[in-house]
Amino acid sequence: MQRYWDPDRVLDVTGQAWPGGIQCRGQNSSGNRCEWIKRGHADEAQDARDALARLETLARRPPSAVTAADLHALAPLCLCRDYHMRQSDTIVAEWEVALAVLESRTPARDAGSPEEDENDSGYGSLPSSSSPSPSKKEVKRALGPSGVLRGPEDEGLTAARLAETEAQLGQMRDLVVALRRDKAALDTDREGLKLLVSDNAARSETLQQRLAESVAEGDKVLAERDSQLRTLKKRVADAEAGLKDKDKELEAVMKELSVCVMRNHKEVTAVVQDKEAELREAGLREARRIGMKDMEIQSLREQLAAERAQHATDINDKDTEMQAMGSKSKCLLDQARRQIQQAESEIRQKGTELQREQAKLASSQSDASMLEAEVTRLRVRVQDLESALKAAQSDAPVERPVAPPSLARQAVHYRRKEGWVGRLKRWAKAVDPTHSKKQSQI
Repeated sequence: MQRYWDPDRVLDVTGQAWPGGIQCRGQNSSGNRCEWIKRGHADEAQDARDALARLETLARRPPSAVTAADLHALAPLCLCRDYHMRQSDTIVAEWEVALAVLESRTPARDAGSPEEDENDSGYGSLPSSSSPSPSKKEVKRALGPSGVLRGPEDEGLTAARLAETEAQLGQMRDLVVALRRDKAALDTDREGLKLLVSDNAARSETLQQRLAESVAEGDKVLAERDSQLRTLKKRVADAEAGLKDKDKELEAVMKELSVCVMRNHKEVTAVVQDKEAELREAGLREARRIGMKDMEIQSLREQLAAERAQHATDINDKDTEMQAMGSKSKCLLDQARRQIQQAESEIRQKGTELQREQAKLASSQSDASMLEAEVTRLRVRVQDLESALKAAQSDAPVERPVAPPSLARQAVHYRRKEGWVGRLKRWAKAVDPTHSKKQSQI
């Protein structure tokens, strides 16, 4: 393949790098070329290979055929990625100046005549973008004895060509002076940018570290949250399944409870009615018994009064007889007095028993009051059961009603309480044999 020029020497791309590598084309803070060689890392080695391939492609085209797009595509491949990637536009501007100088010094050639020798083409004497601007002495050294550029095609150039070249060289000097002023301004900006980049690099490193820690922590927390979420979803599913079962059980229990409450309400109502009937009947029996006891007590009082009167009469009669009989009747009088004392003792004993019977009657009345209180409590219980039934119908939790005490136990209790009545009847019969006949008449 034909090679028209050496872009590596003109654009100064590889620099001091070893074969296969590229020295960074950017400038450091001191104004010197960066010493970083792009070859050590895998991604930078790929940049070096791509840059060398592009240089080979440019060498097969004349310098005038190189476009700005080609230079912009080549510039990032010749800069280190960490610090000088922002100098891409500056490098492209320097390359455009170098290409302009090259075109101004290179005579027109035929389209079909390739360069015969790259070392004799005169390109090696061109200043690179990193070299100082060409002086008049360097330009004369680049020219031959006849005042024209060296090379096989330059020997027939006339003085007019030399004058044109010197005029172009003056223009290039003015351009280089302007570029130096721009470079000084860029160096000043570069110093500020360097500090800013350094600070931003430190901040970026800190932020990247924090970001990595935050991401790791966030991933950990997210994993924990995902695990908790899965556990909660499983628990919710289990709870919903359990809730459905509980709803079914609750519905069955509520139906059973409603039936039980209705049944207990009917049973309690029947028990209360039976209890009220029994209490009314017991009250009537108790009233009749109290009336009979009052009559018996009144009869006993009348008998005691009659006996006292009879004893008083007997005592008077005995005293009269004793007085009449004298000493013989004295013994009879003593005997009569003893009988009187015995009778009085019996009277006192009967009075004590009478008081006991009265106390028992009072206790019986208290038992009647207790029975009435029991009836009242059962009525309140019926009202509670009705309230429980209403609450159960409104889906409210209700306690199961407690069954009332057994009527058989109450009957035994009442029989125990009524035992003293039988004893009172037996005592009255012993005191007054006619008591049973009077009671049958009543």
